[in-house]
Amino acid sequence: MYLFQVSIEELKEHLIVSDGFWDRWEDERKSCNGCGTGWNKYFVPNTVYGLNIRIVCCIHDDDYKRGGTEEDRKMYDERIHDNIEIVIDLFDKWYYPTKAAKLRADTYRAVVNVAGAGAFNYNEEVL
Repeated sequence: MYLFQVSIEELKEHLIVSDGFWDRWEDERKSCNGCGTGWNKYFVPNTVYGLNIRIVCCIHDDDYKRGGTEEDRKMYDERIHDNIEIVIDLFDKWYYPTKAAKLRADTYRAVVNVAGAGAFNYNEEVL
């Protein structure tokens, strides 16, 4: 259960995803571990100040599975940041700490950029 959430309909309309992601979503939703990996799930929450961003992490996991080059990885790491900001902007409530949440989005981008390379599927051709 999440304190704050954006509807899946709005997310489908606005989030930046790879081709075919929404077709894969039902399977991806079941297999996605959310933000972080098993060992660090307590340090990398599926929320930003109570706002559910799990789907953004699932999109990022899907991108990493698809893989590609180092340039692709950097693009996907930028995408997680952009998608978190999109979720924050879609929520847009007067009582939500939007500026602080966007700073947290910067942290997610920095962490995946530094620590994510080991999980990325490096290949010359995107799956």
